[in-house]
Amino acid sequence: MSIEQNNMDFKLKHLSSLITYDKISYPFSLQSIQDIIIQCNKSACEVISISNQSDNNIQSNLYFTSTKTTKPIAIPQLNINAEKIFNNCNHDEKNFIMLNPYFLPECTAKNTHYLKCRIGLYTEQSDIIIACLTSSGIIELFSFILDKCELKQFNSNLNEKRKENLKNLPKEIIKFDMYKNFLYDISFSNFEWCPKMYENFKILLGITKNDEIIFYRVQNDVIFIQDKSFEIEDIGKNRAVKWMNMNDEHFLLVSTNNGNLIRFSIILRNDGIIEDIEKIDEIAGKLKLPISNIIIDYLKSSTAIVLCTKVHSLEIFQFNENDSKLVLSKYIGLTITGVEVCINLQYFISILNGKVYFLKLNISRTNEVELETWTQIEHVSNVDDVQASTNYAYYGITKSRNNVLIFLSCYPQIAFDHLTNKQPAQISVNLFTKYDPFQILMDNQSLKLTDYSDCVVAVRFIGASKLETLGVLENMNYRIQLSDEFIYYLKLQLLVINIKYSFYKMRSNSISEMITRTKESILEILSVMHFFKLLQYLLSVKDLSQKQFVVIRSSSIAIKNYCNTKFEMETFKSAAETLRTQFQALLKICDTKVEKANLPPEVCHCCDENIAPNSLICSQNHKLKRCIVTNLILQIDSNSFCRQCRENVVQLETFSTIFGNSFENSRFYLCPFCDSKLAFYD
Repeated sequence: MSIEQNNMDFKLKHLSSLITYDKISYPFSLQSIQDIIIQCNKSACEVISISNQSDNNIQSNLYFTSTKTTKPIAIPQLNINAEKIFNNCNHDEKNFIMLNPYFLPECTAKNTHYLKCRIGLYTEQSDIIIACLTSSGIIELFSFILDKCELKQFNSNLNEKRKENLKNLPKEIIKFDMYKNFLYDISFSNFEWCPKMYENFKILLGITKNDEIIFYRVQNDVIFIQDKSFEIEDIGKNRAVKWMNMNDEHFLLVSTNNGNLIRFSIILRNDGIIEDIEKIDEIAGKLKLPISNIIIDYLKSSTAIVLCTKVHSLEIFQFNENDSKLVLSKYIGLTITGVEVCINLQYFISILNGKVYFLKLNISRTNEVELETWTQIEHVSNVDDVQASTNYAYYGITKSRNNVLIFLSCYPQIAFDHLTNKQPAQISVNLFTKYDPFQILMDNQSLKLTDYSDCVVAVRFIGASKLETLGVLENMNYRIQLSDEFIYYLKLQLLVINIKYSFYKMRSNSISEMITRTKESILEILSVMHFFKLLQYLLSVKDLSQKQFVVIRSSSIAIKNYCNTKFEMETFKSAAETLRTQFQALLKICDTKVEKANLPPEVCHCCDENIAPNSLICSQNHKLKRCIVTNLILQIDSNSFCRQCRENVVQLETFSTIFGNSFENSRFYLCPFCDSKLAFYD
């Protein structure tokens, strides 16, 4: 079916959900080649075969096997009326599918997950080889054998009806063999298969984290490494890569951190040996944002259209034999999660908010690329939870060879944040818990985090490529400002990390330690941001009391200690100078006021000995605690605290002296970490 036949009345029909082993895991990658679809989830991936059926109903037998058991686990059968699904298809012969996912083993390395899975090109006679990149930089290879005869080993575990369905399958994925762990000695950041078919071998390209390109030849279940590697410079950490063939020449497209595309020429011999790789040119993009995905649409042997996704925008490049240029930039507004070529110059695009769009380009008589059509495809689902729901997002899109079936990875949206409108969305972590994603939103409400609803648009919870989530912002060139939106984002991260910690504390010490360090970092930043806001308020007061001067001193000391000891270690290095400049300007004013006030030194409530600035121990080694709101020393019998975090604060009397009881200062009666109301018990 072509889009031309149905014009703009084409409707996307939801056949059935591909049941996954872990419904909470994030479908990181979705790809189809010939009759095989692969979907990557958390620490494993699914392989789904598509075959034609001549029945009146689609029989979707879904089951999977793993290396831990020889018996397949049956999943309930789905019966869908074919007429309902294909009633908009103008075809004489209806095509039916059977989906049978087989589960790959989990990542070999502990505490890792798959970031990317790709199928190498294959024929009916060759084995299917799948390459998987793990979060620890390892490339794992799996080979799949197509063998109809070996289906009989499953018959004893299936009922009679399913036996009949299995007999009618023209082919099926039966078993897998894992290659030797040859690619474990090098840490990779990306990889790509060569798109050219060879008779008895495949070529795999890997980019290491040291900016080296290494080529491998996979032949007869053996991996051969090339004699030499090639270095690439100034590419940056977050790179997308794509292998392109034009006029029987091989090219490699690699993205840079500033949104440009670099084109390399690969000199490849017929025996799979790489002789050389040379940089041809660098094409500048319009938006200075990193490219997350590259899609190639070949128009003819010497011309290709290259679509690049940049978070919430789409940039289109045109490559000719002797020329390459940016031809179009399309701002979409929400994160692009998938792009699939339908036919030449026609594309399906999935968006984070659960919508799918149809994009059609046109090449004018002057060879200029123009945007002809941009329209939303109506989504019709037979699943009640998905139908007309804004609580689901699409994280990947692919299609069948005849363009009749569109497959989408549908996943509930977990949380939201308006930062996505301004910055790249890859700024968070996935939840490896058994929690219902919607329960997390309910938790937000129970904690009375009402400010979250004021900044809700969409944060994409990707697989936890970095548990130290704050470091991702630096890679995305995020310019952090001292604003409420940034504080809300940190509080949301804190909520997620607390849930992750409750899941991992009894399962993995190493991950628990990483989560704890991340939590401590967030708490420190939230604390210093709170003191910054507090000082701004106190400096706006005309006639300061002595108690307010004491709070200015204690809060400014806390900021000074953070600047002196934590700034260099902080993961927000890209924002360090911005924060430092604003902090120093404010601290200079505070120091002047405190010096004029001539305040007495802080004393211990136990022994009345003087305390060194911002110390937690007096000269008599009495352990002291400080208020999370004012940084004042707490009395021994202080029992006022945050209802949620259980952190102590000073008494209500002291609060009233400093902040009064006016409505505009009510925010200081909330916990700076979770916005819960403080409980005062005098």
